[in-house]
Amino acid sequence: MTNRSDNKESANLSSRWPRAWVFLSLVIVALVGIVAYSNSFAVPFTFDDEEAIATNDVIKEVSRIFAGQGLHYNPRRVVGYLSLALNYRYGGLDVAGYHVVNLTIHVASAFLVFALTALTLKTPFFAETPPSEECRPLPEGAELLPLMVALLFVAHPIQTQAVTYTVQRFASLATLFYLAAVVCYARGRVASAAARSTSAEGINGAPAEGWRRGAVPLCFVLAALMSGLAMLTKEIAATLPAAIVLYECSFFGGARKKLVGVFVVAVALAGACGLFLLATHRGADFIAAMDAMTRETPDISRASYFLTQITVIVRYLGLLILPLSQQVVYDYPLRHSPWDLDVFLSSLLLGSLLALSGWSYLLSGRACPGMPAPLPPAATGRRLLRITGFGVAWFFLTLSVESGIIPIRDVIFEHRLYLPSTGVFLAVVAAAVSFLGARHLRILAGVAGVLVVTLAASTYLRNETWRDPVRFWRDNAVKAPLNADAWLNLGVALHRKRDFEGAIEAYKCCLALNEMDARIYNNLGAANASIGRLADASEMFGKSLRLQPAQWSAWLNLGSLDVMRGDYAAAESEMQTAIRLAPERMEGHFHLGDLYQRTGRYREAEDKYRKALALDPAYSLAWKGLGNVCRARGLTGEAAEYMNRGVALEQMGGDVYYGVSGRR
Repeated sequence: MTNRSDNKESANLSSRWPRAWVFLSLVIVALVGIVAYSNSFAVPFTFDDEEAIATNDVIKEVSRIFAGQGLHYNPRRVVGYLSLALNYRYGGLDVAGYHVVNLTIHVASAFLVFALTALTLKTPFFAETPPSEECRPLPEGAELLPLMVALLFVAHPIQTQAVTYTVQRFASLATLFYLAAVVCYARGRVASAAARSTSAEGINGAPAEGWRRGAVPLCFVLAALMSGLAMLTKEIAATLPAAIVLYECSFFGGARKKLVGVFVVAVALAGACGLFLLATHRGADFIAAMDAMTRETPDISRASYFLTQITVIVRYLGLLILPLSQQVVYDYPLRHSPWDLDVFLSSLLLGSLLALSGWSYLLSGRACPGMPAPLPPAATGRRLLRITGFGVAWFFLTLSVESGIIPIRDVIFEHRLYLPSTGVFLAVVAAAVSFLGARHLRILAGVAGVLVVTLAASTYLRNETWRDPVRFWRDNAVKAPLNADAWLNLGVALHRKRDFEGAIEAYKCCLALNEMDARIYNNLGAANASIGRLADASEMFGKSLRLQPAQWSAWLNLGSLDVMRGDYAAAESEMQTAIRLAPERMEGHFHLGDLYQRTGRYREAEDKYRKALALDPAYSLAWKGLGNVCRARGLTGEAAEYMNRGVALEQMGGDVYYGVSGRR
């Protein structure tokens, strides 16, 4: 039996977070998140959103995700694509629905950050401490730790790319499952520790032992389930087994047999993940498959990528400290030598952070057990430094997949900080509470409040930039003037605003950086055709096709140009070529249908419109074209029905531009 003082201290621990306080904290977190992203619901699809969502036939039917084309499209991200397919099923291409889901994922992830922090403070490392006046397990102010960490996570503007940039749901959803897995594991281990208590109440005021023993397996089963979902959402989940081992060693320790057991389970999970990744990779040769599986591009060596990432990680830390000059695409140069000044200095900084992590682990110690004498009151907060050390280790571990030795074409992307940022927020807040807690609690709370409001306001302002594609890409082009993608997407944004002269200038800036990109000539041709420069347009389409003869959109644009010039025979041939190259694209069928309608071939036009609609039932232009055919044939009732359906879908944003692309 435990003594009364033990039970009293356990009760104090459980009363740190009464249900009303937890509920109020979660409401505050949710409100901050909703306010910060309240202006994001009308942000249009941009960049890779178009390929992954707007023009992706795989997500147009939920059933396709698990069969045929969908099953082989990207089996390692099947859960993410399933979520997009469900969005499309219930809202088509209405961007608001996608943003509502993304924000829900973000707020739920913040809740899990709160839960993980609170559970960590209930682990044996903090809870199993003989209480005394001189040595307390936690300093005053520790009860605010979960709320402050969750608020920093939900409000920080660095998260906008994972939340507002629609397709980066893969990063946020994988993080949700990742955090859920660790939370379930932590809950199971805390319940397991409580079940071993000889007290009827156990530690932390947990329910009776029988309930605990039943809850432990359930928690571990849920942790395994969440791990599987994370690994089927994005490859960053490959570090999850190591994260669980890190958590176990940091806050539970215990007998070697238990650590060995956790390690064996983690290795088994990692092995299963690796075998799954290998099995879903095309290619029979084992070594070649392994090499291809662990690189996104063959154009960057592993050594150069690793050296570049050393400086990128420092840039990431700078963005977390001062989130200025945010961009989607960067003109970030590769590093090739460890003796480059910025690589060398960055290595020193990162090495210092790793040393800080180790020092925090050592300084946190075991606080009271094994100490020859009680620690002085000033040292009682040192135990929180264990969370600081854990947070730094978490940051490097969760960043290792995308900032390690797996070459990725885009060496820097802000959404890659979504999961690792949790560790930074944990480390900083724990250190602040540890050193300032009891003496300066009000000051700390006030500073935290001002900081959260400032970050939330910055997030809101960043989302204002996201709302206007022209403003967004012009801002990016100014910040990254040597990145061709920034100029290309600025041109596309201006093109869609019908500022064709501005689009042409942006495309020319892009050409100056990359004159061998067929897309740019194609887009230049489309812009010139829109203002009647047919000769220039024809020249640009010709250059595009010489660089990339199988570019279906250039053939389709060339066909549309010949329609404008009245050469219907050439136009029909070019459009049929576009369809042959991309039979799954509804645009080719639609424009050939338009050509048939223009020349009075109504039956053939109807067939083509219906083919386009079979590929995409939400393609409003095809519905309107079908209505025009019915009207020409005297079928006024059907014509009205089809036209109304087309107008309704058009208002939902069901159409995308063809042949004008900012995708890579």
